[in-house]
Amino acid sequence: MKKLILFIDLIAFNCSIFANFQDTLPPSLKIDRAYDYIQFYDADVAKRLVAHFDNVGKDKLVILHFGDSHIQAENATTYTRNELQNDYGDGGRGMIVNYSAAKTYSSINYTTDKTGEWTYAKSFQIPPKLPLGITGMTVETTEDNAELHFAFKTPVPATAHKIVVFFENNDRTSDFNLLIDKTLYTFTNQQLSALNQNYVEVSYFGTINEISLHIASNTNGSAYFRFYGIDIEKTDNKGITYHSLGVGAASMRSMLYLDKLPEQAKLLKPDVAVIDFGTNDILYYNEVEANLPSTISQIIKKLRDVNPEMLIILTSTQDLFRHGRYITAGPKFRDLVASIARAEHTMFWNWYDLSGGLHSIRDWYNAGYAQSDCIHLTAKGYAAKGSFLYSSIKNTIKLVKQNPNIQQHTVPMKDYADILKKHADDFSPSITYKVKPGDTLFAIALRYHTTVKAIMQTNKLDSDLLRIGQILEIPKSK
Repeated sequence: MKKLILFIDLIAFNCSIFANFQDTLPPSLKIDRAYDYIQFYDADVAKRLVAHFDNVGKDKLVILHFGDSHIQAENATTYTRNELQNDYGDGGRGMIVNYSAAKTYSSINYTTDKTGEWTYAKSFQIPPKLPLGITGMTVETTEDNAELHFAFKTPVPATAHKIVVFFENNDRTSDFNLLIDKTLYTFTNQQLSALNQNYVEVSYFGTINEISLHIASNTNGSAYFRFYGIDIEKTDNKGITYHSLGVGAASMRSMLYLDKLPEQAKLLKPDVAVIDFGTNDILYYNEVEANLPSTISQIIKKLRDVNPEMLIILTSTQDLFRHGRYITAGPKFRDLVASIARAEHTMFWNWYDLSGGLHSIRDWYNAGYAQSDCIHLTAKGYAAKGSFLYSSIKNTIKLVKQNPNIQQHTVPMKDYADILKKHADDFSPSITYKVKPGDTLFAIALRYHTTVKAIMQTNKLDSDLLRIGQILEIPKSK
């Protein structure tokens, strides 16, 4: 998927003004509120969800929301986070990453900058060039005096904070300084070696406007620092901490490459994980690959190895339109995720049918809620998605409380057989690509989740040199 840069008017779309946002959505979006629930197939799962929210006054609720480009900029998740924290208390803003050093677009909530040269890895690059942490992005430098900067567009409110810096701690790791506004914390290689852990934790009281990391030389004059992210939480064990963990172009299988997730998640102590992928799993070939069920099951196991009691919410994707044709694999992906949710005793959010279903995304575009690519949403489109995730959680909690003996809650999925039959020949399963100025085989392979070797073999190329206008056949990823 192409990199996405969102130009957002933060004032016009500030979540605080959306008190009645759903009531303003036009009928042309085809929203179906019958699906405004988190579906469940096990009474115990539903009761645990309710218990988490009932106990936030004395036991912090930590949510991990994994996803792709729909999540990276935090458009939808900012709405969900703000509304849940307004209702249940603010436990902290969660993880932040340095998008500048990772050479990608930033969150709507903060800007990032860097000095010095940094190499990076992101979870859509399979296999990744560096070990990945829970954020799906890692940056690394070997330059002394390199820096990472974070500036919040709205200051993090004054309170007692716990700040955790995740990094690779070994005998090469440089001394570094952590600056939170005007408060400086210094860490030497000798101190870090004694810690024997891949993070440092500091206490800070006050408003947070900026955070910086400054990397110094080691005693031998060299520098090394590998950075995974920073967690910002309140020290009080109450409220909700909502971690938005999106990586543009990532597919489901990207989660299997988060090597540092187990150790970092154990420190974050997650209670709920939202697995919000799908676009990059079906977009390019318009089909659900045969190995996807195994991939999703492995993701669930990986999370439950961290916390066996973790509640997992699997989501469907939204309707998609590409190269003049609708992506008709959307219902198949929805059905697969729902079936896995039932078999694995997770929960399921049917965003596909809730948001209008097959052949609805162009209506979202015509109404100003989707971008012209008919894949990504606009700011108010993502606000709509975030608002419905929030209301689906609230509606489910209310439903379970009103029906204490309820065993499951499912809503029959929409049948698109007639539309699918009518448009059965709309999409070719093969992909051809016309080389553009600046293209490389490596970049093309990343975009389509395949390898340089596979493209060269498929097209019988003797070298990786390309010519503008050249037509390539893109093989499927293995």
